[in-house]
Amino acid sequence: MTSYSFKYPRIKQQRVAAFTLIELLTVIAIVGILAAIIIPSVGKVREASQVAKCVTHLRQLALGATAYASDHNGNFVSLYSGGGDDPTLTWVDQIAPYVGGEGQNRIYEVVNCPSADYIMEFDGVRKSTYSYGWNPALVPDARDLDGDGIRASPIRSITMQRPNETMLIADTIQKDSRKGWGNDYFVSVGSKVYTPSTADDYISESSLTGFSDRHNGRGNVAFVDGHVESFAVGEIKQKHVYVE
Repeated sequence: MTSYSFKYPRIKQQRVAAFTLIELLTVIAIVGILAAIIIPSVGKVREASQVAKCVTHLRQLALGATAYASDHNGNFVSLYSGGGDDPTLTWVDQIAPYVGGEGQNRIYEVVNCPSADYIMEFDGVRKSTYSYGWNPALVPDARDLDGDGIRASPIRSITMQRPNETMLIADTIQKDSRKGWGNDYFVSVGSKVYTPSTADDYISESSLTGFSDRHNGRGNVAFVDGHVESFAVGEIKQKHVYVE
């Protein structure tokens, strides 16, 4: 009787590859370096997007103020209008139809800078009404607050001598004491008159306490002609604010 013997094949044990400690530390270091490079870049892209949106908002508001003026005998909007028994309208109410809305509830995005500390929420919770402010020489408070029948009148756009040099509306600070409401004016020297001999003198920082430089140390400003520029506090001149 023939006998048979069977040989079972040897099973080779495969070694499982794994990271060594040095390799793991190297990967972590590379990830950290990439994060250090990418995260600031993402932040810069986000800020650039917010600056662009802010510029668009200011241009809309400046052009809206000009369109408003063309329908109101050349007068720009007032900070507040009316007095006594007359209805009081804010500048947001007045300009709303000229920037794509029929009431202030529809234009909150336009009157808020996306980089502002307080942003209007659209679920009905009001955190801020606006984060832009005006040149008081062009947009006064037209209410008759003392009841003497005298109201300030806005400067007529048709009399503007330097629309490409005169600032109209700009980024302004928001105050915790006002629950995030923006400053009405970006400058506090609007009553002074333009003088050619001092036109290139800089406005003092003490007069620009309402101006916001929230865009990396600069603030956006729309001029009467509708174009927008950015300024640091020390770069704003008398010719940018005073009118003839």
